[in-house]
Amino acid sequence: MLKKKWAFVVLIIFLLNACNSITPEKTIESTQTETITPVSETTILTEDEGIIEDEEEVETKESTKIPPTKILPTKTPISKVLGVEISDIEGTTIEFWHIWTYGDRAEGMLSIADEFNAENKWGIFVELDIYENLEDDFRTAIQSGESPNVVLAYPSVLASWYITENVVDINTYLENPVVGLTEEEKLDLYQSALDSAMIPSGFQVGFPISLSTTVLFYNKTWAEELGYENAPQTSEELKEQACAAAEANNVDDDVGNDGTGGMVFYPGVNNIMSWIFAFGDDGLTEDGTGYDFTSQTIQEVAIYLKEMWDEGCSFSTETYPNLEFATRKALFTMRSSADLHYQLAAFDGEGATDDEWVLIAFPGPDGNKAINTLGQTLGIVDTTPEENLAAWLFLKYFMSSEAQATWVEYSGFYPVRNDIKDLLEDNMTENPQWSTGIELLEYGQVETSMSSWGSVRWSVFDAFKDIVYSSPEEIPLILEELNNTAVELGADSK
Repeated sequence: MLKKKWAFVVLIIFLLNACNSITPEKTIESTQTETITPVSETTILTEDEGIIEDEEEVETKESTKIPPTKILPTKTPISKVLGVEISDIEGTTIEFWHIWTYGDRAEGMLSIADEFNAENKWGIFVELDIYENLEDDFRTAIQSGESPNVVLAYPSVLASWYITENVVDINTYLENPVVGLTEEEKLDLYQSALDSAMIPSGFQVGFPISLSTTVLFYNKTWAEELGYENAPQTSEELKEQACAAAEANNVDDDVGNDGTGGMVFYPGVNNIMSWIFAFGDDGLTEDGTGYDFTSQTIQEVAIYLKEMWDEGCSFSTETYPNLEFATRKALFTMRSSADLHYQLAAFDGEGATDDEWVLIAFPGPDGNKAINTLGQTLGIVDTTPEENLAAWLFLKYFMSSEAQATWVEYSGFYPVRNDIKDLLEDNMTENPQWSTGIELLEYGQVETSMSSWGSVRWSVFDAFKDIVYSSPEEIPLILEELNNTAVELGADSK
């Protein structure tokens, strides 16, 4: 007990000495001279609000008396983008030329324009004009100085207009930190959409508002009856199934279907390029700035299609093969997804089957899959900086989820975004064949956007038409002649 009392007394004495050693001056210093020192300043661009925030990062010393002071960010409105005063685009009218004169697509385009006109915060007004001979009319308008602001055209046509300085490089707007697309937004786009209308020099001469694809229509029910449970995964498997279908028609009791049954062959460039993509080539030189149709891969494509023809596993039709496909005279047809409504109508016609059919990708020898993707592409005509910016804001709106869902519903095209399937559930349920095609967009590849491609395409058609009617030994020579023509036509292309 005595030891505990002495220990308590010693503790009291120690604490009293410690308190006496703290002077009033030191106490005041510790509570009043504490400071907060900014160490760095970061500028952040906020697109949605259209502001610049200055956010200061601060470092504080320990203080038991005063908590750190919070420094609030300041907000400065952005008044200028790409040299254009934001106030100068308010109330701008932009003229948009397209080709859809009637029907759902014309109505859909009007609906999109009306939505934009009502909702955009800049008061930009889009005025629609329809031209059946748009390319010729555009050239006339350029010469007269009365050009539109936005125009629908093939990428190769836009490339030629870019060379003559009539359309702008969309990368100027696409990559801008204020009005462009973020990296996250770019990830929401199909790669084929990003690749569309990109010329070899890296300039983006246009951007698609939707996509259509060249695919294979495949009669799943008939294939199963022929003993094939799955769609072909390689070009050799496709040939085997096509030959089996052709043989079935040749040996049945219906002499009217002899010589049919396999794959309908038409050497349209969309079809030929789909096969070239599936086999692993693109018809271009390694750097993408020129043509090369003499590669071993393209020769293999030519030989493959030639053998299919010679062995009776493919055949031609005088018109679009909608009726042939609907009546089991073709197991496969090479078609555009934009033609789906014609094929659906054929299945409602007299003599058509009720077979289940789907859309599949073109298969290559090693199981590689590809489809040829074409964008419905808009270019921004170079007028004034203010009108150019307003045109971009309209094009960007067309890429939004809501606008894409509206346009897909009206047009029947596929979206450029890969993240809006939830908004398309009704459309996919009502259009089962269309819905099988949307799953193929990941295999999409695009033809070159070189300005010469519009002419070279016809040479590709002629060459592959000649190939199926020539001897196999002539294939290298035909491809060599094709290549010479392509190189000559592309000499001035960039």
